[in-house]
Amino acid sequence: MKARSKHQRPHSPRAGVILTSLAMLVAMPAQSTDLLETYALARSADPTLQQAASEQTAAQESIGVALGPLLPQLAAGVQLKRVQRDMADLGKPGRSSSREPVLTLSQTLLDGRQYATLRSSRAQAASQESAYQAEVQALPVRVASAYFNVLLATEMLGYAQANEDAFGEQVRNADGRYRSGLSAQVEVVQARAYHTSAKSNTINARTTLDAARESLSRITGAPTGELKMLRDEAPAVPPQPASAEAWVAMALQHNPVLRSLRDKLEAAEHDIGGARAGHLPTLSASVSLGRHSTWPDDTSGNDGRRATAVGLALNFPLFAGGAVQAEVKRKTALREAARQSLEFGRRQVVADVRNAYSSVQAGVQQIAEARQAVEAASGALASTRVGKQSGTQSMTDVLLAIQLLTGQKIAYAQARHKLVLDILQLKQDAGQVGEADLAEINTQLR
Repeated sequence: MKARSKHQRPHSPRAGVILTSLAMLVAMPAQSTDLLETYALARSADPTLQQAASEQTAAQESIGVALGPLLPQLAAGVQLKRVQRDMADLGKPGRSSSREPVLTLSQTLLDGRQYATLRSSRAQAASQESAYQAEVQALPVRVASAYFNVLLATEMLGYAQANEDAFGEQVRNADGRYRSGLSAQVEVVQARAYHTSAKSNTINARTTLDAARESLSRITGAPTGELKMLRDEAPAVPPQPASAEAWVAMALQHNPVLRSLRDKLEAAEHDIGGARAGHLPTLSASVSLGRHSTWPDDTSGNDGRRATAVGLALNFPLFAGGAVQAEVKRKTALREAARQSLEFGRRQVVADVRNAYSSVQAGVQQIAEARQAVEAASGALASTRVGKQSGTQSMTDVLLAIQLLTGQKIAYAQARHKLVLDILQLKQDAGQVGEADLAEINTQLR
């Protein structure tokens, strides 16, 4: 028995456990990302939402800009003078300099245009807040739409590949039967034609999947990896209330886009008031404090004395060249444009809600019909293959049956994914969509 060298150390059991764990980690497949994780990425990286947030902040700051002129204004200044006197002024220096620092506090007491601007800024800020909320509610729908486009494209690629494999098998079977003298060469030509077409469809499906992944990455700002798929047995249940008019009433009250348009109309009303205030007087008060200094020495006795002035300024605009009337007409036209925009938005929301509700109701029925169609097409393919073996069916019948089954599977997948997105779209139109809806959808993934 060979002795162990004193420089050799026995293998530690703990080291073996670590190596085994590392090997298991390497062998583990990459974990799939679910819908909520994808949404979390989009919340922090989506440029559209970030843009809306910045616009909301800018609108809020505009209130401070409009409020500023109505608050006390404090200003400091200094006036420097140099006086050159005539030589006839005996007893006084021919040249003198003076300095008078002044501190002035002023306050606007009456200015209709500034007050109207403040009210308009507040309405515009409220409009931008609603616009931001609209983007917040749109984000779950955009993320889910891009996410499910990837899922659907993945399934389409799987069906295209399966279709290609099925036609490839038919090519091999037809070729074997032809070589054995059991069938004509035309069956081989037919099978190869279908197989070639299926190859092209597979390439197109792979391109569509790549494009869908890029669309999702554009929202999340991260590469799109493996995603959790929608379960086949996902429930097809329409949301409540079960009335299109109830959803319309909900949308008219809660849709953030409509709230934004209403606030824009209110801002336009205030703008008209501000334009009309161009005819009204303005009133302001001011207090100034100064100290006069002259050198060489001032013989008037005012040198170094503090001077305080209090005043009121009342201005009556008499004529501005017709600018005020023109501005009132312009603001009135803009108000009418805002009113029509609100009316168009209201009609659009009503139409969108009704269309979305109809799509949801139809989608539930389409899923049930598509599921039955898949079962029927699968049974038809099995019967056609048996008939081909017994000589009652042709190769063309088998190829058409394969194509029909693939088409029904695609229609079923499209109906399942579309229903999920239609329900989300209905809730968004009604102003009721949020992260909780994505969490509910997340339970239907595997």
